[in-house]
Amino acid sequence: MVVPQGRMKSGKRAIWISWEDHRRTTELCGALGVPLYTFTSKGSRISRYVVLTVRTVLKLMEERPDLLFVQNPSLALSLLGVFYKLAFGKRLIVDAHTSGVFPFDGKSALLNLVCRYIHRKSDLTIVTTSSLKDAVERNRGMGFVLQDRLPGISPGKAIKLKGAKNILYICSFSWDEPYNEVIEAASRVGSGVCVYITGNYRKAPGIRREALPENVVLTGFLPEEEYLGLLSSADVLVDLTTREDCLLCGAYEAVALGKPFIISKTLALMEYFTSGCVYAGNTAEGIAEAIRAALSTQEELEEEVKEFREELRSSWEEKFTDFKKNAGV
Repeated sequence: MVVPQGRMKSGKRAIWISWEDHRRTTELCGALGVPLYTFTSKGSRISRYVVLTVRTVLKLMEERPDLLFVQNPSLALSLLGVFYKLAFGKRLIVDAHTSGVFPFDGKSALLNLVCRYIHRKSDLTIVTTSSLKDAVERNRGMGFVLQDRLPGISPGKAIKLKGAKNILYICSFSWDEPYNEVIEAASRVGSGVCVYITGNYRKAPGIRREALPENVVLTGFLPEEEYLGLLSSADVLVDLTTREDCLLCGAYEAVALGKPFIISKTLALMEYFTSGCVYAGNTAEGIAEAIRAALSTQEELEEEVKEFREELRSSWEEKFTDFKKNAGV
């Protein structure tokens, strides 16, 4: 529930600004009672940055918050937050996703330098894993580990799906997602298993509908209501990444809905999501094997994930209480 006018217990004003829609940000703002201002813009990268910068500066001058939260990415927004803090003597907390600690997977010397500066100048940087916290602190920043709050989503309207068993692969066709391997895996699990793949497949090179196995369905980008209906109707959810320090939104959604799920076999994911799931190697055979395993133990996984959901909610509330003490909110 949002606190009126975004006032903290101390009576000081706090707001959160983001340049993209993200469920994690929405949930954190709801838990904190902090107003969220999400600014988005279409157009070229330069025009987008100009528009978003102007809108952000105008909002900061209007609100003059004592505590500013920003989401990183964007690096540009985070830099604006640093400049606001230094210019007006306010406090800044940055919620850094994996690319907010290692932009472009750490391959750009210039962006790494910008990231180090942001970490050093922020009062606190929120991250999702202990290794990301270590990276922030190597940059002489102060880190705090707080994973995503389980989203407050309800089961959507049931949809009749085409397979005897149905798998939903939650995908955005990003560089770190093994979507080609998932498509190959679908051809190996049998025609009775239908694999639905979400996301804008048109931005992925080489994806052609006519060349797909018959048991693969590309949904395209879905409105929230349709997306929740598909999540609720599938037998098993899948979310995969080749990144080591990335906790997946789809995994949180699966736990929230009590759905068995398959995630990549990375250390970060295996340490946090410990029940109700099957871990997969990011190869076609590894994914196919995980699908077979999840379907063969579906009922057992469903029971596990429902118990795990309560454990995760309880542990998150404890961490959130510690976070508020560290953040001074």
